[in-house]
Amino acid sequence: MCVFTECGGIYVEYKNHYLTNAILRIDFVSLEESLKESLKPEVKNICTKYFPISENRQVEFKQVRVNNGIPQADNLIKLEKNMEWHFLGIRREKEITISSKAVVMNFKEYKTFDDFKNQFFEVFDVLTQHYPDIKINRIGLRYVDQIKLPLEKRKRKSWSSYWGKYINSCLVKNLQFVDDDLAITRGMNSIEMNYGNYMLRFQYGIYNEDYPAPNKKNIFILDTDVYSMGLFSIDDTKILVDIYHQQAEKWFEKSIKQELRKKMEAIENE
Repeated sequence: MCVFTECGGIYVEYKNHYLTNAILRIDFVSLEESLKESLKPEVKNICTKYFPISENRQVEFKQVRVNNGIPQADNLIKLEKNMEWHFLGIRREKEITISSKAVVMNFKEYKTFDDFKNQFFEVFDVLTQHYPDIKINRIGLRYVDQIKLPLEKRKRKSWSSYWGKYINSCLVKNLQFVDDDLAITRGMNSIEMNYGNYMLRFQYGIYNEDYPAPNKKNIFILDTDVYSMGLFSIDDTKILVDIYHQQAEKWFEKSIKQELRKKMEAIENE
């Protein structure tokens, strides 16, 4: 398995990676009425080309009154049941979901960006051809890297010194603040950026799936979510997804050190 990225102007091929979820999502301006109860055969056919397992699920959408920006749970306006169409890979290693409000694709086994993007847009192009009234108001691309390293025989001095070998020191400084390193249950942080045409939310740190128990696992999260909100054409989506990907890769490369690249078995080519 290979992942390609750019590091300081150098094209890098990685034999291994820690990417556990690659998610591409496009939301609609409003619920698409014609997608609430049925999905046209042409769309199903292109989905099953890449996602052979299909599952239909009924979901509820609630509309409530809002007071000063706060939803009022006791003021239900409308309760509506719509269909969602889920298409999965043969090992459930990937999934694309179509509903009246969005199209969402999630890869748990990611190979290359071109393969990931092409599968999504083959489906999305057919969908928008058969449902031309769809209007887009949000585009998002998210990469979640769970850097999971084997437990070492020798005792670590601290989480900050351990992860400081592999992760940019700026991202682990907060771990130096605590007095009792063994008592850390979670240590997540976030940075949000406004690049004008799009936003970036970067979350990083020790998530600890065993919370609230003290963290014992060697797992560090790098979670990069790049998105835009507005009104977009189909052509806009393809251009923006490419830009999002490039920006996410830059943030990933800034976040890691050479010791981690060695574990990923990086091959650098000019």
